[in-house]
Amino acid sequence: MATTFTAPPAPIRSSPRVGWPVQRGLAWAAALTQAGIAVTGSVVRVTSSGLGCPTWPQCFPGSLVPIASPTVAALRSWIEFSRLLIILVGGVAVLCVAAALLAPQVRRRHLLLALVMPLGVVAQAVMGGVTVLVHLAWPAVAAHFLVSPLLVWVAVLLVSATQEGDQPPTALVAGPVRPWLGCSAAPWWCCWAPARW
Repeated sequence: MATTFTAPPAPIRSSPRVGWPVQRGLAWAAALTQAGIAVTGSVVRVTSSGLGCPTWPQCFPGSLVPIASPTVAALRSWIEFSRLLIILVGGVAVLCVAAALLAPQVRRRHLLLALVMPLGVVAQAVMGGVTVLVHLAWPAVAAHFLVSPLLVWVAVLLVSATQEGDQPPTALVAGPVRPWLGCSAAPWWCCWAPARW
């Protein structure tokens, strides 16, 4: 009887890998960037600097940066412009996705959380542009603000995902308790959302 040998399965991926320390660093950078976008958004709202850059995607017609204007205070222009710069730093979110694809072990949850980061930055930029174009109409402002805490939350989940390592996932919160965590957040959300309007 002839002996047959089966070739070993081909590796799933032969691309270079990005270690977990780099993954964690990028995830923390994304979380800090999202928090920075949320905080500067609040500063813009409190200082009424939402139209500090009255056009979009440029700050002023023909200029990407604030310029002297008789209709807009310079401080308000620079507050809004600084927020736009932080959103540009959100490009680190793209690196999160690339790193997740090159992780030592690609996990679906990790990859999905990483994918939300650049999509969230793009959504924030587009919603910010729409908010400017409709001259700070309250529905646009509210929608724009409500996205920020969600993105911060997802970024924190991404940080947590990068700290799990290659071991099989283990639940930290018992199954019956998980729905109650969501319910406990609902009153906070209901109080916070109207305050943005």
